[in-house]
Amino acid sequence: MLKDKIGIVFRSEEVDEFDFVVMEEVIGKVFNNCYVVLKHPTNENWLILARINKLIETRPVEIGAISSLLNINLTPFKSIFLAKCNILGCYDVEARPVPLLKPVKLGQEVCLPDPSTLQNFFIESQPAIPLGSISGFSDVILYLSQKSLLRAPILITGMTGSGKTTTASSIVHNLIETNNRTTSVSYTHLRAHETSLHLVC
Repeated sequence: MLKDKIGIVFRSEEVDEFDFVVMEEVIGKVFNNCYVVLKHPTNENWLILARINKLIETRPVEIGAISSLLNINLTPFKSIFLAKCNILGCYDVEARPVPLLKPVKLGQEVCLPDPSTLQNFFIESQPAIPLGSISGFSDVILYLSQKSLLRAPILITGMTGSGKTTTASSIVHNLIETNNRTTSVSYTHLRAHETSLHLVC
């Protein structure tokens, strides 16, 4: 379900991206990399999942142009934020992927997803490895498909302390539990030792 309305689409020229005006009262709830949902343009029962890439504070002259475009009154706002988004995927009511063949509609409502809706986008019906929760949604678990993991190499990157070793250890541990062979490669003995400690503990 769509949880809280946080804005309105004002620019949508490409199928895989759109921009929306962020409502003033929800500024504190919206941030970079925040997930948002909106209805699919061809079927209102389907949902689009997107992620905010960038928040931009606008100038008064831009507010007037957006007001005219959307036919809504933004004049009380001294400044508003615009959010630039990338579309991550589209799903039907049974959490099956569906295509998006045209851009989202101008004036369309953008909402925050509730945890159960967000979980539907990340659920994995095939054997899968739980990697952890999604930022801002501690009860929504992100899964990695075991089938896709065994088919090709993966790369785990991140800042120091962001959880690379823990993630690698979790993947290896789950693969071993399901009787899959694994090979650990490390550029230092220290990293290999750290990963081994995670597996033992």
